Amino acid sequence: GREGVEEPGENPSLLKIRTAKDFVARVFFAGIFVTENVLHAIHFEAEVDGMVAPAIAPLPREAAVCLHAVHVVFGLFGAAFVIASGFDTAGRTALTKGTSMMLVFMSTITWTWWINRQGVLYWEMDPYPFWDVRCSADKRNRTVHILKNISIVGALMIFQQLAKYESQASPSRPSFLEGIVTALRPWSCTATLAPYLVALAVLRCFLRIELPGYGASLMLVLSIMAVQITANLVNSYRDFEKGIDTKETAGDRTLVDALVTVGMLKALAA
Repeated sequence: GREGVEEPGENPSLLKIRTAKDFVARVFFAGIFVTENVLHAIHFEAEVDGMVAPAIAPLPREAAVCLHAVHVVFGLFGAAFVIASGFDTAGRTALTKGTSMMLVFMSTITWTWWINRQGVLYWEMDPYPFWDVRCSADKRNRTVHILKNISIVGALMIFQQLAKYESQASPSRPSFLEGIVTALRPWSCTATLAPYLVALAVLRCFLRIELPGYGASLMLVLSIMAVQITANLVNSYRDFEKGIDTKETAGDRTLVDALVTVGMLKALAA
């Protein structure tokens, strides 16, 4: 074909990594989120008691534990999605989902760490604006971090909108990564995790039963998620095999649209 003319059906994304510089840029941008949330996980207990719980008082400590867990999970997974988006033709979808998770992280961490740090609200620190020479050094430090986080939120929103606009302007067939995510359906895990979390809250808050450490609770959460995801995969395969799911009627598009192969779905379920 002619040079510079795209082959029919090709729809390369501008968000896809093409050079080492593209990759380094993503790692530099998302790497701080990975590093920060690894440290949050290491110092989880101390940060819940010293930072998160005072910031959301009078809500109970259990709420602070849940919120800080959201910080860690959304921060890590959001950063991982942003990095992974550059390697897949579904970069637009991965980038949209990743930036959404990172926006949740940035919004909540800004409140707990800087706006209401240790239960002291930013605007109650002293009566002077941050540009006034009489403003305290602590308030100025908080101002810098709040403004920095606002700029990061702005950058995330720009990336998210670029991905959405490109997706609307150049729709393409779902990629391998999108097929995997559709097959696993991680959003369905809320149906099984919600009763578990409610049960833990009842045991701890109302029955005053001492719970196992965070490690054991986390492993149980991961086990429940694995069971739910395996059930999703098995259900997709059985419905497709029996002819229940067709192109015209299926709500689950995993196999009918060939988002993943039957062999890959079996491998994921194994």
